Amino acid sequence: MMRFATFLFTLLLAVFWVFLLDKAWGPVPPVGRFLDPVSGFWANAEAYRPGKPGASLPENGVWKRVRVRFDERLVPHIHAANDAELYFAQGYLHAYYRLWQMDMQVRAAAGRLSEVIGPQTFAYDRTQRRKGMVWAAENSLKAMQANPVTANMLQAYTNGVNAYIHSLRYETLPLEYKLMNFRPEEWTPLKCALLLKYMADDLTGKTDDIALSYVHSFIPEAVFDDLYPEKIAGGDPVIPPGTPFLYPSRPVPAVPGGKLFADFRPGDTGKTAAMRQDEDYRQQSGIGSNNWAIDGRKTASGAAILCNDPHLGLNLPSIWYEMQLSAPGINCYGVSIPGAPGIVIGFNDSISWGVTNNYRDVKDYYEIRSEDPRFYFMDGKEVPFNYRYEQIFVKGKKQPYTDTVRYSIHGPVMYDAACPEPSGSGRTLAVTWMAHRGTNELLSLYLLNRAGS
Repeated sequence: MMRFATFLFTLLLAVFWVFLLDKAWGPVPPVGRFLDPVSGFWANAEAYRPGKPGASLPENGVWKRVRVRFDERLVPHIHAANDAELYFAQGYLHAYYRLWQMDMQVRAAAGRLSEVIGPQTFAYDRTQRRKGMVWAAENSLKAMQANPVTANMLQAYTNGVNAYIHSLRYETLPLEYKLMNFRPEEWTPLKCALLLKYMADDLTGKTDDIALSYVHSFIPEAVFDDLYPEKIAGGDPVIPPGTPFLYPSRPVPAVPGGKLFADFRPGDTGKTAAMRQDEDYRQQSGIGSNNWAIDGRKTASGAAILCNDPHLGLNLPSIWYEMQLSAPGINCYGVSIPGAPGIVIGFNDSISWGVTNNYRDVKDYYEIRSEDPRFYFMDGKEVPFNYRYEQIFVKGKKQPYTDTVRYSIHGPVMYDAACPEPSGSGRTLAVTWMAHRGTNELLSLYLLNRAGS
């Protein structure tokens, strides 16, 4: 009887430990699976393969025709027979090395971080939804899929990413997924569009419009114009003054009459809060990309040199992924962004190119006047809002939070009674942003990669 009791106790203890170690507890992943010597984190160690660096690529399907060579720095050089196989291979390699980065960036763009992180990112996710990030990506996806070249480019890249995702078992999951205890979803063309909007948000998403509206309200007009001139005195533009231009195809619209600035009075309680918003961002004065070129007559090699510095933040993993893309009609080398096909900055057999970013006013807020929450006034008439119901799932909670976002002719109503404007002004504000428009950046990259002059 004693032996049986000991056996039963030991068995129950073993079952208890198996249950305990196979369950996630808060942010801690299932410890048993994570420490499993066969398929746990140990499996993520890179095996040493002398003379054969780089990804372990399958030996079937597309890979029978695509050749990938890794150089001594593990930069892949892809040689394919056509565009479809080229972008399939690029998508696969991006996912092989940077899947978690790609996943988290598009989650950040779409306001879906809380699904895998928890309530800490809820406010961020809600802001992303209210500024219209997914709506903007959907608009651009329509433009990209309307063009057969970029539609095929997107689909081939997506197929490559998914080929890698479908090959994953727990053993081969990237370490970050094991730590955070979730699995990657299938990739979609919309996620490529979201990645591009994420870059647009990083480069042009910040604005001081609300804070500057307060400033304009409590300092004299002459002082304001001196502090914030239309053009900086002594500025040396790239295009020399007096350069003749063709007559513009559209006339410059006349400045409308009446008061141009919003009436944010100095007595508003939100004045100080507005000045503190994005304080870290404003302290980084002078951020902007630059580049320079040297004629081949001034270089030791006799070849021209183009240097391009986009002034993006230092990230780990890096924003960029270096590679060569080669197929009939294309042979280019440079850096790509994991999550999107093509080479963003680089060179081909004929040209080199770079990308720079500068301060431009590409975002505005419009105050919305509404007496019935279903309608807003436009040109003196009541116009119905469009609605998007944003479901935000939060890790650890059974039911999602549903945020009703109203859309006006200007764009999404970012701030209203349900989501007050942070400075405390109490205004109902819709946001208009150039990135909301449907654009086809991929076509620019496709043509640049193949440009002959």
